[in-house]
Amino acid sequence: LSDPLSYKSSLFLPVSDNEFYFFWTEKKPGGTDGNLHYAYYSDDQWKWNKSIELLNIDDSLITLSACITKDKEILISYTDFANRTVKVSALDTLENTEEVELREILVKPSTVFSKLYYSYENDAVYLVYSKPAGVTGSGVFYIKSSNIGNSWSDEDTIVQYRRFFPNLNGSLMISEGLWYVAYETSYKKIELLRSSDGLNWESHYGFYSNETGKSNPQLVKDSSGIIYVFYEHKKNTGFDKVTQTDIVFRTSPDNGLTWSDQKNFTNFQGEDKFYSVTSSGSKSGISFSSDRGQKNKNLYKIHYGMINETEDTDVPPYIYRHIFAVDSLNRKIIISASVGDDNLKSVFLKYTVNLHDTTLALMKDNGDITNNDTTAGDNIFSVAIPNSLKMFDDFIYTFVLDDSSENEVNLNGGRYISVPYKYNSYYINVNNIKLPVSDNGAFGLMRDEERDYIFTTYDGKSLIWSGGFQLSGITNGKVWGNAAAPASLIEDYLPGNFGTVSDNLNSSIYVVKYDDEPFGYNWQYWKNAVKLGAEFYDGDNDGIYDPVDKNSNGIWDQDEDKPLILGSVTVWSVFNDGKESSLRRFPDVSPQGIEIHRTVFAAGGSGYEAMKNMFFVKYKIINTGHLSERFDSVYFGAWQDPDLGDPFDDLIGTDILLKSMFTYNDGIDENNGDYIGYGGNPPALFTTFLQTPAEFVEGETFTDQNNNGKFDEGIDIALNTANYFNASDFTKKIIAGAKNIDISSSVYNIQWEPLIQDPYTSTQLRHFLQGKTSEGTYLDPCTWPLGEVKEADCFSIHPGFVFSGDPVAGIGWLDIYPSDLRQMLNAGPFTLEKENPVEIILAYVVGRGTDAINSITIARDYVKEAFNVYDNNFTNLPVSVEDELNSTPKEFALYQNFPNPFNPSTAISYQLSVVSKVELKVFDILGREVSTLVNEIQNAGQYKINFDASKLSSGIYIYQIKAGNFIQAKKMMLLK
Repeated sequence: LSDPLSYKSSLFLPVSDNEFYFFWTEKKPGGTDGNLHYAYYSDDQWKWNKSIELLNIDDSLITLSACITKDKEILISYTDFANRTVKVSALDTLENTEEVELREILVKPSTVFSKLYYSYENDAVYLVYSKPAGVTGSGVFYIKSSNIGNSWSDEDTIVQYRRFFPNLNGSLMISEGLWYVAYETSYKKIELLRSSDGLNWESHYGFYSNETGKSNPQLVKDSSGIIYVFYEHKKNTGFDKVTQTDIVFRTSPDNGLTWSDQKNFTNFQGEDKFYSVTSSGSKSGISFSSDRGQKNKNLYKIHYGMINETEDTDVPPYIYRHIFAVDSLNRKIIISASVGDDNLKSVFLKYTVNLHDTTLALMKDNGDITNNDTTAGDNIFSVAIPNSLKMFDDFIYTFVLDDSSENEVNLNGGRYISVPYKYNSYYINVNNIKLPVSDNGAFGLMRDEERDYIFTTYDGKSLIWSGGFQLSGITNGKVWGNAAAPASLIEDYLPGNFGTVSDNLNSSIYVVKYDDEPFGYNWQYWKNAVKLGAEFYDGDNDGIYDPVDKNSNGIWDQDEDKPLILGSVTVWSVFNDGKESSLRRFPDVSPQGIEIHRTVFAAGGSGYEAMKNMFFVKYKIINTGHLSERFDSVYFGAWQDPDLGDPFDDLIGTDILLKSMFTYNDGIDENNGDYIGYGGNPPALFTTFLQTPAEFVEGETFTDQNNNGKFDEGIDIALNTANYFNASDFTKKIIAGAKNIDISSSVYNIQWEPLIQDPYTSTQLRHFLQGKTSEGTYLDPCTWPLGEVKEADCFSIHPGFVFSGDPVAGIGWLDIYPSDLRQMLNAGPFTLEKENPVEIILAYVVGRGTDAINSITIARDYVKEAFNVYDNNFTNLPVSVEDELNSTPKEFALYQNFPNPFNPSTAISYQLSVVSKVELKVFDILGREVSTLVNEIQNAGQYKINFDASKLSSGIYIYQIKAGNFIQAKKMMLLK
């Protein structure tokens, strides 16, 4: 039905064999299009296809539901999810007219996930709905109307659940005097209840399954008296980390006494969802959205049919996932696809290079190793083709699938550029935190199908679902807000410099590592990053990045250029807020001309536990002058959606003294469905501002001698200084007359609580960046029901820093309501002027102790270590040498010290292939010995020695190893 779109809801309402109505909503960026679309079918043809604007909808329509009375009255319910409000409207009869009038007859606040049901036995309309989790309880409830919605009864409870997990999606049916309700539990299971009066319910009546992944149950009875319970079932496919969603059902011929096994209504091996079931007496219709046959898996078409009459037989082929790999040794490109179809005939790969000469290559599943297919009959089709790609070549490919039902499906594969790290995301894997970063400003949510990793993990379990930032300021008196916050559906940033094409080949992620070959390919490729604004170590101080081994000694020397390498791996990208207004979450906000350079880095290495448990993010925020030379009152928020194992039992806090916001667990973190818990000692996660924006404040940071309202160096008197990390020489840049501002507030979001749910307007976003609620007020520590103040005066607590107490000591304002939440730590206000970038550095730190509370203590100690490495300009970050395996090295080696330059200490690593007498000494530039670090017999293996040069003066030093017949020396530089 209609062109493919991303649909949210649809309704198929059969009236007779040849007459039915159809309603649907269309998904647009940031929400629905705000209209209810409808069509009418009779006499074997569509009569109309129109739309009507829904009343008081806030661009977030979900869960359409409808019922038809015996007098052909039609009622429709829907949820304004942004405001947690269920609304019911009546439609004038659609027959013989194309103009439909929508009358709102009920507004039910603080409710979600509604379904309408009309009982022919009682001649009454019932509205079943859920309440979101909260202090007043959540659960499934209903109200009744005997006059077609013109008045409603008081609320009756079906099932109530007082913890933080809601019960959702209740569906009601009345047959032969018995009431049936099916609903979805908080663990994605289906429960069925029965009652003789609608007031007293038999618990777990009928069937109850421990199998998870089931949602959105809907009850209906066919003309033969058989009761159906439909629901969506998300299940594994046999392919690692790949699931599919089916619409399934169970039936009962005896009023719920016995039930059949689960059967499939849809058989498509992909995504069938957003379904609805509607009955009009003898006829029951079902409609759903499916990505079957679509080139883009984010697009859905609506499908529909009659219950007990329609079968899903013509199912097209489907690709669950595909992998693109390069066999550099054999110069081959290998592409594999996991295909689902019982009647598959053939799979071809269609590809072009630089848009020239389309080629078809047959993909096989016959175990032919020359085609890179290792196992026959596993539904994984592969092909190996010669790799002749050169730098910047485009390799664009599509899968063409045919089955015996004459279905032909073309599915986009992707576009591959033959350059290092030319991805829209990169996975950092150097210490205990495994971190994906994306080229649009977000981290933690990797969308590259070629990789298995989708979020940030710690010890192999979930840590952060997604992270990023939010910004707000004032331009020429108008408030604006934008963000890179995927979980909140706010993605306003595009890869590349502002004003450039977002898919420019160079607008990618750039990666350099500590163990990259000096002056090798990655060092040379960094030139492209420098053209976009990336920083580098300017060894010869000429302002030009030119990594050349001037003395041809094969190692880097301090007077030679190199990329900015911090720790074990450094990932750099540039992005901008150039996304057009119509595609934004806040369409009233236009691009401001903001460009951000982001550097993400982490350190591995042994012997320094704190550094194994953190990563760093550096933001350089630039006003390009596109709209204004100056942005006033700017706020920056470090935003994230933390999920510590099971996401539903997390708590938060703010540590003002450590400039941090943290997430910790409510005791033991148990497994919950698909979520793997940490057990009895879950970690704590801290987000910490190491470096905040520099701001000039007249009268506080400088004296304005010439009264022009700004600091003029050499004229005005500096009363304070700010510091920025200077990557070009690993020092601090001193900004006279300014100060590094303090953190200004912290806030959190819970989706079911209107005051603190995700922002739906730029004004709400700004409120959150100021530590307020969506309404612009502060949470009151004295009355906020989800928190508690212990052993402190609640009136003296700053309300802008949420839960600023100490959970370890058990005092102050504490979070007492574990939930799935999002959080943000803010700094501001500051000004953002053209040609004066603002630089911010954050540390994300994890501590894991003996229990949830002890983990906070451990994390706090690690945060102090993060401040220590920042104070030392990141020169004391450890790195991983090789993979630190316990296997015996095959050769002798002496590695470049790290950091280098250093102050005052550095690590020197080496490896021995056999037992040897080892001498490791340090000499000054004149060849005089200044230190003996090792002088002993050592076993084969890998070693790391710390050299403390605190008593030496700045300059170049040489360290030399003698191990048997192996002698090697390298240079290092001490900078004080």
